[in-house]
Amino acid sequence: MPPLSTPLSRRGDILAELAPALLPVNWLNPNPDRPRRHMDEQELKALAKSIQEQGLLQPILVRPEPHPGGGYHYVIVAGERRWLAVCKLGWEHVPVVAFTGETGQAALVENLQRVDLSPLETARALRRLLDTKAMTQQEAARLLGRGEAEVSKLLSLLSFGPEEVALLEGSGAGVAKSLLMELVRLPAGPERQALLADAIEGKVTIPMVRAAKARLEAGEPPAPAMPAAARTGRLTLKSLDKLTTRFATLALPARNPEPVREKLRQLRDQLDRLLATG
Repeated sequence: MPPLSTPLSRRGDILAELAPALLPVNWLNPNPDRPRRHMDEQELKALAKSIQEQGLLQPILVRPEPHPGGGYHYVIVAGERRWLAVCKLGWEHVPVVAFTGETGQAALVENLQRVDLSPLETARALRRLLDTKAMTQQEAARLLGRGEAEVSKLLSLLSFGPEEVALLEGSGAGVAKSLLMELVRLPAGPERQALLADAIEGKVTIPMVRAAKARLEAGEPPAPAMPAAARTGRLTLKSLDKLTTRFATLALPARNPEPVREKLRQLRDQLDRLLATG
């Protein structure tokens, strides 16, 4: 086995498992089944700067595969971000360690331990793990050190429709896992999609989603969108004092109070949305 400072020949012996060596960066290829699909450019630049200053502290894990022209090429099992970062730095060779175990499982665990996948990426990787390895949710939970209930809730995120997935992946903004798990429990439809779009902008809270769910289950109409004037206007303490004084004198009508209650519910939802905008 060549020492770490010596590049391997493409047609030479296969890498010995767990023995570090150097390979040309262009001999490595991303894993087509990798859990992480989106690579944040700013994160990559920060990682490249860190590697430039501190060095690459851990080799990249690769899987040797026969090359059509003879010898081997190498699929990245774990460390694609590190590989991309050293490519940005113009490195010609990168330290690697060969791996011949379960690559999909190793890639998922490595990503979870290092840089958090988005909830949707985690759900896809879990589903792939369950399908390809015939694992139960309990076994996957044990492998990842998570609760079985959490694994089940993560997998439920896969029921988001194509348009909702496009919203999540196209925004570049993260939505908290707990909020996504509440949103996915809503019936699929325009209101859920609208709430998801607002959640991406940070305008939705868990209580708001639960209120929407209760309203839909009760067969009540969706809350109307807040008028543009209300969204762009500016509240003052003086105007709020007037509103508070006025509401203190109000009472429900003795006859047919339900329409008034419905209007108050809609107003409450609008206030919740306003408070969530910060």
